[in-house]
Amino acid sequence: VGPIACVSSGPNIYLTDKCPASKAPVPILNIDHIMTDFVSISSKNEGGRAALFYLKMNLEGGDYQALLGARTLFSSTETRPCYVYIKLQGDNPSHEEAFHLLRNDYGYTNFADLDSGEKASYPPQGRFRPNEGNYEFGLPPAEEKACVERVQQESTYELR
Repeated sequence: VGPIACVSSGPNIYLTDKCPASKAPVPILNIDHIMTDFVSISSKNEGGRAALFYLKMNLEGGDYQALLGARTLFSSTETRPCYVYIKLQGDNPSHEEAFHLLRNDYGYTNFADLDSGEKASYPPQGRFRPNEGNYEFGLPPAEEKACVERVQQESTYELR
């Protein structure tokens, strides 16, 4: 299964391959692993691939690491989501890394801070909280159109 996190009733969570008897082992899965299972279930039941329209993330600072664990998902035009929604804080280095990863590496070049209404703006302006924003990332127009059409096609199946 790979690494596990050991969780107790207190605030301590740590990575290991064995947990003491007083801790409960919890498997750590990345997005690519979860989506691999989702694709195989989707393919068996409906004869298609995974049709992921959007991905919503709010991991309180763990967003960059989660996005790194989704490289396979984002690298394929057949599996990547059409839109990504993510909460970012301008004073958080991990959030800045997540922003640049989505924009520069994963190709989500259309983005907007939904809280302030500002398009192509970073760091967040924070209409509700200073320096914080909920972002929508989208693909360039031609890729977005192809993505939406793929999701529509793959999500359509006959009811029996």
